Amino acid sequence: MKIVRRIGLSVVLLVLAACGSDSIGTPEGIATFVVQVGSEQFSIRVVDQVTYDQLNARRQSATEGVILGRVAKGNGGFNGPWSWHLVPSTIEVPDASIELCDGTPSYLEAHRDEWITSVRNYCPWGAKVVSVQDE
Repeated sequence: MKIVRRIGLSVVLLVLAACGSDSIGTPEGIATFVVQVGSEQFSIRVVDQVTYDQLNARRQSATEGVILGRVAKGNGGFNGPWSWHLVPSTIEVPDASIELCDGTPSYLEAHRDEWITSVRNYCPWGAKVVSVQDE
C-alpha cells in the first residue's frame, strides 16, 4: 500500500510541476513575430496555429490592430532588449481591447512591475506585425 501511495504522490507532484511550468515559461513555439508600436518594436512567441495564422495575415496585409497577452518578467529568451515578455500561451488577436493595457513597449518597461501586478496584460492598439521567424 505504501508503494501505491508513493507512486500516486509522485504522479501528482509531476502533474503539478508540469501545470505550473508554462504559465510564465518560454515553451518552444511555432514562430516568433516582431511587432511594431509607433517607432518601437518587441517580439512575441506564438505556440498555436490559429494565432500564427491570424498574426501572419496581419503581417501580409500590413494591418494595424490589437495584440493581447499576459506580461511576465524577463525577456523570455525572445523579447530582448526588454526586461518583460508576453507569455506565449496567452497571446490573442482580438478585434478590440480596453485602453488600460494599451501603451508603448518603453512605457511598459518603465512601469514593468506595476504593470505585471496591476494591469497584467499588454494590448497595444496600433500594433503592426513587421516580420516572422518560423521555428
